[in-house]
Amino acid sequence: MQPDISNITDSWHEVDQLISQLQAWGVTYLVGLEHDAHSSSLQREQMFPATLIKLLAQCNEYPRVRDASISLFLLHPELADSILEALQESEPGVAEQIAVLTLATIYLQRLWSVRLTLALGYPPCFPEQRFAFLWRSRNLPPPACHYGKWGLLALQEYEQKRTGLPFTYIGDWQNQVDHLLLQEEAKHHQLAVKITLPGDEQDC
Repeated sequence: MQPDISNITDSWHEVDQLISQLQAWGVTYLVGLEHDAHSSSLQREQMFPATLIKLLAQCNEYPRVRDASISLFLLHPELADSILEALQESEPGVAEQIAVLTLATIYLQRLWSVRLTLALGYPPCFPEQRFAFLWRSRNLPPPACHYGKWGLLALQEYEQKRTGLPFTYIGDWQNQVDHLLLQEEAKHHQLAVKITLPGDEQDC
């Protein structure tokens, strides 16, 4: 039975439940108060991925937990269908937050493709083109433009205008990738592919 997300608020207990969910999906660098994952009433098998994505997008009082969606998407590109489902089912504000986190994932994947490949043991494969409508509808650069750098800058400016807050969102998004890289590098994955450096992409 799925949890009623209409009553979810940003309490420590509920945030701990989300952290437990993320840990079950392999995002283990976040630590909550409840260290025993089995004590949570919202286990991975009890929550649809689209539900988790929507709940994370609403976790605004704890942006580090909210933004961990970026690591979740990088580790599990197969969640693309669930992201699209969450976008369609959510109210506009939540859907917009999901869209921003998805775009940040896409741009950061381009920017850090080589190091992510070394850390994971395989090239990151979050499906960019399935979400092309997100950057096109917001007049943002495609991810191939300067390895995602311009897209990240434009996305930050877009988010500053949307929220009315002058935060350096890029630093928060990058922080997630930094933690993910450290987490995966510590596992010493065997590289399954030959590394090739990206060429000069100017698809802008």
